[in-house]
Amino acid sequence: MPYISDRHVHDADSHVMEIPHWLDDFGTQRVAEQFNARFGRQRSDFFTNVIKKHQDAKFGPEDESRVMGLKNHDAIGAFKKADRSIALDLMGVKTQLVFPTSTNVWLETLEHGDDLDLLYETASATNHSQIEFCNHDERLLPVGYVPLADLDRASEAAKEALNIGIKALLIPWACPRNHATSHVKLDAVWSQAVDATVPVLLHVGLADRVLPDAHKNNGLAAVPDFHGGEENFRSISYMAIPHGPMQALAMLILDGVLDRFEDLKIGVIELGASWVPGFMRQLDSADFSN
Repeated sequence: MPYISDRHVHDADSHVMEIPHWLDDFGTQRVAEQFNARFGRQRSDFFTNVIKKHQDAKFGPEDESRVMGLKNHDAIGAFKKADRSIALDLMGVKTQLVFPTSTNVWLETLEHGDDLDLLYETASATNHSQIEFCNHDERLLPVGYVPLADLDRASEAAKEALNIGIKALLIPWACPRNHATSHVKLDAVWSQAVDATVPVLLHVGLADRVLPDAHKNNGLAAVPDFHGGEENFRSISYMAIPHGPMQALAMLILDGVLDRFEDLKIGVIELGASWVPGFMRQLDSADFSN
């Protein structure tokens, strides 16, 4: 019996856990080389072992009791797409949004950097890899990344993502480096999302993006990450994460984007919700007709 059998559940936050050479077949040589270099030699044994573990595994109904306990690269279907279908059977979910993971962290960093060619090349490679991972099972809904750093290229990135079959558009959860999330030139992105009836998503990223660098200088030992991810997520990070989506949503609302695109669907993923009631009250207080 699946883990969930008494109701219909749509999983809004699953991830593919990339491994070295993940983008080799989808991006430029520069993207592939820089992506592979991110993993570093110090983790080579980890990936060798985890890849062999999944190659040797034969997952099936007998793994029902383990499917919810295995996490990250150990999870069933973490990076083998056939096994992901088995995981969905064992979990009992009807559909699953599938986010990138390591590439998402990298793209967020590139979004605030100077090499916009690398940013858009990496986004394209990531989105094609997402399609490849999900294309065998209609329950898997690939999430693609649309960089907003370049006002002219953003709409082209969205167009390519939608044309290849991306089912949700992931945008930076924090404000772009040089302009607002609500800039009028980005209307070309929102209009495509509306026409394609796909949502635009914000997903938790680097909390340090909305924290001053000085917050780490407290005279204390470094605090370990909560879950071993690339973001170095800590208690202070948890306190900061609502501020990115609050800013983005405030701009989209108060600058009129959601008036111009009433059918635009927006999802806020893995960023909590306890802040929403206060945010709504604050929006009411802040609305002085701009």
